[in-house]
Amino acid sequence: MIAIRPCSIFLALASASWGLAQSTTIGGLNMDLRSFADELVSASPSPSSAAFRREELNPSQQGIVATPFDLPAEFDLLESTIIGSDLTKWVGMSQLQCQLTLAFLDFVPRDGSGDDLVVFDIGNMESIAVEIGATTQTYSFQSSGTTVSLGASTAAVNYALIDLADFGVLEAPVVTLLATTSGQLDSDPAAVGALNFTVSSSCTFRNGSGINPIGFDCQTPPAIGTAWNTTIVTTSETVSTTVLVSLGSAQVPFLGGEILVALSPPPVALPGVMGLHTLPVPNQPGLLGAEYASQGFRIDLAGGSATLVMLNAQDLLIGN
Repeated sequence: MIAIRPCSIFLALASASWGLAQSTTIGGLNMDLRSFADELVSASPSPSSAAFRREELNPSQQGIVATPFDLPAEFDLLESTIIGSDLTKWVGMSQLQCQLTLAFLDFVPRDGSGDDLVVFDIGNMESIAVEIGATTQTYSFQSSGTTVSLGASTAAVNYALIDLADFGVLEAPVVTLLATTSGQLDSDPAAVGALNFTVSSSCTFRNGSGINPIGFDCQTPPAIGTAWNTTIVTTSETVSTTVLVSLGSAQVPFLGGEILVALSPPPVALPGVMGLHTLPVPNQPGLLGAEYASQGFRIDLAGGSATLVMLNAQDLLIGN
């Protein structure tokens, strides 16, 4: 365990070998894997077995397999096809009235520098209409200059780049895709992701096998430019408390409890007073989306004997 100035803790952890973002190159664009749409809110028309098709690369032979969705029974399958970053499968929208409404829950598209949102398309370069708020804009897909492959099959990757300024909004937690053509040259969206985004900061309770007492909580989420406040439940026998922040989670049996934060590289300790630990989160946009693990500890003194009490963990997502 090492001691670091409070305002530098997250930056010190960020400078370790563990990366802040879960980034990769998709369709020639540098994307954070967590910035893709999280949920399919609705699909219409429904029910219909002809409006939407699941299209995917055939790994065993060159070509594409197309299967109509039986909605609403296969809504979950439709959702799994359009949600996430996998471009080997996509949705064929074969009727003009087809529309898909998607939600971003954590990494929400925001109006930033340049284009803010991307819709990926596979195969022929058609067009797609995008509705955000009360505004609808139509975009023609352009070639990304890349392909996607699965086994023996390969297909061209196209995309439409979208600037939220076109819609007069600062953020777009909900995006609706609408088909602009019908028949064989239909719209084929495969994924929707944010290029510029805001992140909802959060604490997520975790307690391993459940052997540790529950007593460590976040009073405020870890948002950049604010103070992250935590509390530890104490007793009349408690003589000290501390919070450890680490790059990852763990579940290591130790002294009758469990250590729930990774010990390599060494975690850092939050300063504070009895049961109250506060950490300023630097106002650094580069920290957005960073994930850490934290755990509360206290030392109780009874009958002249000190006992280390390991409490639950809180997994942190640094956001706005």
